[in-house]
Amino acid sequence: GCGWEPRFVEGDEPETMHQQMAAAVDWAIREIKRIQRTARESGKASRPR
Repeated sequence: GCGWEPRFVEGDEPETMHQQMAAAVDWAIREIKRIQRTARESGKASRPR
C-alpha cells in the first residue's frame, strides 16, 4: 500500500453524517500534522509504506 488509511462515512441522516464527516476530517488533519511533526523532528522524510 501507499500508507492510505481510508475513512468511509455513509448514511442518509444529514445531522449524523455531518458529525461523522467532521470527525473523519479532524482525524485526517491530526494525522497530517503528526506526520509533518515526525518528519521535522527527525530531519528525515519517509516514503509511504
